[in-house]
Amino acid sequence: MKRTPARTAPDRAPAARRRAPVLLLLCGPAAAIACLSACDVTVVGQHSRTVSYAVSAPVRALVVHDDTGSIHVTRGASGLRVTERQGYRGKTAPHTTHAVAAGTLTLAHTCRDCSVSYDVQLPAGTSVDLRTDTGSVVLDGLSGPVDAATDTGSVTATGLTGGRARLTTGTGSVNAAFGRPPATLDATADTGSVTLTLPSAPAYAVTAGSGTGHVSVGVRRDDSARYRVTAHTDTGDVAIRRG
Repeated sequence: MKRTPARTAPDRAPAARRRAPVLLLLCGPAAAIACLSACDVTVVGQHSRTVSYAVSAPVRALVVHDDTGSIHVTRGASGLRVTERQGYRGKTAPHTTHAVAAGTLTLAHTCRDCSVSYDVQLPAGTSVDLRTDTGSVVLDGLSGPVDAATDTGSVTATGLTGGRARLTTGTGSVNAAFGRPPATLDATADTGSVTLTLPSAPAYAVTAGSGTGHVSVGVRRDDSARYRVTAHTDTGDVAIRRG
């Protein structure tokens, strides 16, 4: 009697190995999304928090020198209030300080791989000295002297009524509107446009220029006028118009 050779069970491992890449291809995108979400929370450690506080001491001036973050300053109805919007990686939040000395409130922070943006409500008449390396500066309704600068970002101001303003950006635009004619206004951009909206006045002493761009002046000019305006950009347009 002829015997039939016994059949051995097929090796399932190759099939399993062949199926594995298919499963990975099907599940890969979903797994990647889950991984990215997990990384944001647990691996990369992105965190954010908001800290708010009032300052009761008398303040005549505000100083903010920031590395990375935006600065938004408005005139408040009463008192002075600060909101910090902090972003950081890892377990250590930014160490922020606020101190009043001789009527000047100074906001500062120290940290690595972080950002702190400030929203400040000021009493009327408070002067501001604002600096940020990377971030925008927004001013609304301020009635004191203004000195605001950013290396990379825009400077936007509305309703300014103080006598002096200096607005500067390295890369970005300057866009400012005034509720009263400023005694002195200096607006400068290295790369970006400069747009100024000025209220009615007998005349302005205007110095305006652009290295590469168009310059338009829509207010009455008189070199002997009491209101002096300087606007310049190396690359971009300059527009001075009547509000």
